[in-house]
Amino acid sequence: MQVGQIEWQAHVERVAPAPALPLDIEKILQGTCPFFAGQQIRDSHLLLYVPTVVNDMPFTLSSAAAFAHNRGIRIDMGVHVTDIFGAVSNASPQWVLMTYKALPDSLKKSSIELQARLKKEGNAYEVPSILNMAVWMLAKHILFDGKVADEGISFYLSSGRVDLPHVMCRAVGCFRRTANAWGMNIDQVIETLPLGGVVAQRSLTASPENS
Repeated sequence: MQVGQIEWQAHVERVAPAPALPLDIEKILQGTCPFFAGQQIRDSHLLLYVPTVVNDMPFTLSSAAAFAHNRGIRIDMGVHVTDIFGAVSNASPQWVLMTYKALPDSLKKSSIELQARLKKEGNAYEVPSILNMAVWMLAKHILFDGKVADEGISFYLSSGRVDLPHVMCRAVGCFRRTANAWGMNIDQVIETLPLGGVVAQRSLTASPENS
């Protein structure tokens, strides 16, 4: 499953060119998935291009929300998330591999437990940023034109941290079905509360000779 520059261009006028994929991308995709037994990486992960510029404008969390809204999907963001992350974009365009679903052993755990779960895989995987989490949701519902199951109010951990007085929270995202449309919430949840799970992200870097 792949959402690259071509898939983006089917929905926007202009998108910044995607960087080269690693020369061994096929070997990576054929590798054994460390999270879902009996599956290869290509079966359990979404190969996702996250641009920094869309329609000649920086691609941020706020512009991602506008992108979704113009296509009939509402993204609601908590005020603290908007203030802290709304104008933030990635430093450079990137390809990432993100699991298509939350890790099976990560459901209903706190953000502290979820981060510990990913550390078991060493440095290969990390918690997605709040922007990458939003693009992951957009990819599943718009860019990939996929039909996903109703996942209810399942909040997924992101690496974005929201420091409020006397409490530490994590910026998280969730799916929400209203009437006949999909919606998304991006808000903050107290770190010790159980979440819907974590989506594992692996950043890809092009080989030097393919840069």
